[in-house]
Amino acid sequence: MSTITYSSGAFTTSSAISSSVEKFRKAMHAQFSSKRAPVDSFAWLTDVTLDSSYASEFDLHRFAKQRVAGLRAAGDYLESTVTKDRLGQILGNLVEDGGPTPQVGATADRSIEVQWLCGGTLLAAIIEHDGEVSLIAEDATSRPIFDFEFDQDEPISPAAFDQARNLLREMAAGVKKRPFDWHLTR
Repeated sequence: MSTITYSSGAFTTSSAISSSVEKFRKAMHAQFSSKRAPVDSFAWLTDVTLDSSYASEFDLHRFAKQRVAGLRAAGDYLESTVTKDRLGQILGNLVEDGGPTPQVGATADRSIEVQWLCGGTLLAAIIEHDGEVSLIAEDATSRPIFDFEFDQDEPISPAAFDQARNLLREMAAGVKKRPFDWHLTR
């Protein structure tokens, strides 16, 4: 029997348990060896690190915010209080559990654009420096689904958010899979 001591007390483990865990680990590794997963971690036993179409709202927000931070750091996006607030409204109202991944990029004039693309359907939110917002959607044949424009002092209407959210929910059904490390990429 081995003893592992921590500052808060002692824990004992038997070699029989360690042996069983190792056998289980080897069996699972043999079963899932074709998957891209770390061999020396128990995390590979879950779908969290394997290919999946699911993404939590938290991970989607984090992904978008990492992209924004990268654009800002590179000087590709000129952030202001107005653009930051508008971006927060858009992501806060449109990003949901299991939804398509928001792709964030800078426009030629260093404004910010968020795109969702799935199955050929596109939803784009463009936020200009002065706070003007365009919400534009096209189907797979490039036909317009909707096109909303909001001036800098005009709030984005609940009806526009509802239409965009419903479209994103339809698009989410078309998400086939995301690479296991999609949320770690920048």
